[in-house]
Amino acid sequence: LLHNDSLRLALEGGSALALTYPGAPLVLRHIAHQVMLYAAKQQLAQEALKAGGRAAAQIQSYFAAQLARRGLAVNAARYAATRSVLGLMGPALWVWFLADLGWRAIATNHSRTIPALFLLAQIRLTRVESPARAF
Repeated sequence: LLHNDSLRLALEGGSALALTYPGAPLVLRHIAHQVMLYAAKQQLAQEALKAGGRAAAQIQSYFAAQLARRGLAVNAARYAATRSVLGLMGPALWVWFLADLGWRAIATNHSRTIPALFLLAQIRLTRVESPARAF
């Protein structure tokens, strides 16, 4: 079952396992944290705009609210894209790993098969009365 490239097999299985179980939730949690951070910044900037104050502070609060809104939109899109990619990559890596493992399990070992075929052919040739009847 395990050939010379067992390290590659371990890496394939390990990457599928890492992406499915601890990897994806950590990445998604980090991006969700960024989304919440920008949402909080936007809320603070909007509250500062409502409070009023001097014109310069109001303009600065307005630009801060716009930047926070843009950051919120970018991080929300990043979260959705990452979730979609991880949702596709996890099962794809598992299918690839299991298909490779199955192929290794049923693959023919030619170093044993070919000598056995030659042995059977020699036995058949030696048991025939005349070589002309072998064909």
